[in-house]
Amino acid sequence: MRNDTEFYKMIKKICDEKEIFMREASFGYVTELSKDGKVRHIVGEMLELNSASSYKIASDKFACYSALVQNEIPSIKYNMIFNPETRSKYENDDVKKAIILFNSYGKKAILKANNSSEGKDVFYITSEEELKKKIIYEFAKRTR
Repeated sequence: MRNDTEFYKMIKKICDEKEIFMREASFGYVTELSKDGKVRHIVGEMLELNSASSYKIASDKFACYSALVQNEIPSIKYNMIFNPETRSKYENDDVKKAIILFNSYGKKAILKANNSSEGKDVFYITSEEELKKKIIYEFAKRTR
């Protein structure tokens, strides 16, 4: 964690106040916090709070949406359209599904890769042609 960020300064202040020992590894990417024989880690700016499965759900937009809906937590409607490159057997049906959904939303939609972050791969779509192009060409580049 870079020691000039607001996040780092906040963590450092809390550690100082609570007498938590703080040390860095991996060029500051991993921060180890220890007190009373207990050790916890911060990786980047991710706190060690939950299990690996919780992280997987939180980092997958559709999985997160599904978990929220299943637990009756209000959320913005989310529709999954598969990447034609990684799920080629779904290509025709999913492009058709995307067009039907797009038209049902008044020919305006936000298209975003399911597992991207930091504002990458976000597109405001206003035409069927643009929708097809983004799904078939832009998202097909993503192979993860």
